[in-house]
Amino acid sequence: MIQVSNTRTTAHNTCTRQEHYMYNMKITPRESGIARYRGVMGHEALAEYYRKMQAGYPLEECLKAAINVLKVETMRIAEDSAEDPEKVLVLMQIKKLLQGYANYWSVEPFKVIAIEETMTAPINDDVEYLMILDLLVEMTSGPYKGSLVVIDHKFVYNFKSKVELELDGQLPKYIKTCRENGYFVTRGLFNQIRYREQKDQSPEKYFSRQDLQSTKTEWETIWSEQSETAIEIAAGDRPIRRSLNPYVCKGCDFAQLCKAELRGDDITMLVNTQYKPRESREEQIVVDDAA
Repeated sequence: MIQVSNTRTTAHNTCTRQEHYMYNMKITPRESGIARYRGVMGHEALAEYYRKMQAGYPLEECLKAAINVLKVETMRIAEDSAEDPEKVLVLMQIKKLLQGYANYWSVEPFKVIAIEETMTAPINDDVEYLMILDLLVEMTSGPYKGSLVVIDHKFVYNFKSKVELELDGQLPKYIKTCRENGYFVTRGLFNQIRYREQKDQSPEKYFSRQDLQSTKTEWETIWSEQSETAIEIAAGDRPIRRSLNPYVCKGCDFAQLCKAELRGDDITMLVNTQYKPRESREEQIVVDDAA
């Protein structure tokens, strides 16, 4: 059985050469961009926050556990690498955001069912879809009380527009996969945390939860199209091409490597010095590159 993840289908649809570097060469940059770093550390802190909540700890203990993730990372930076003030500033920024987040969402309208759980769903006899969800909850109050909802955390420079969120295929695929695993999820929720400093400091400028407004037909179409992509990936006989799209290339972790290959350079030294083996666990962090 070949497993194809959400990350891989996204990479394939973005640029097949990007997918080639990630999954055929199995490499990733030694130093991630600051937007990706913010997303990774923010997700790790939120995961610990909700693990404590799931275990029944009071809010202050949940926040303390999340902030401790950032403290440990700050110590790692100080001990294991040259001083990196940009990353330290990001960790301080996340800490401030988490404090505001815990205050704003001090009474959650749900109980936590699962955190960062890996799930799969069959596409055909040979291929299955792989995902790692951020959060699965059961609503305990409000109009959807009793419903199971999958939540995706997004650390963003600006809140996504309605159209951007409606055309994001991640949550429909997550809903389908959760159902295949016995969780009858009825809704998806984008949990957005905005890191751009605002003149208006009201929490609504920093924290937004937007319900996925998609019809059953939209979900089924997204699943069908993404399944076709997964089958194409699994077949392994597709051409590897550059997208050469400036909006894609400007935020690509492999732009330097791609350009070197385009010139016909020997990339051995570049790969050995600027990249490292890619870890097997799928990265499900969605990063806003509009900073």
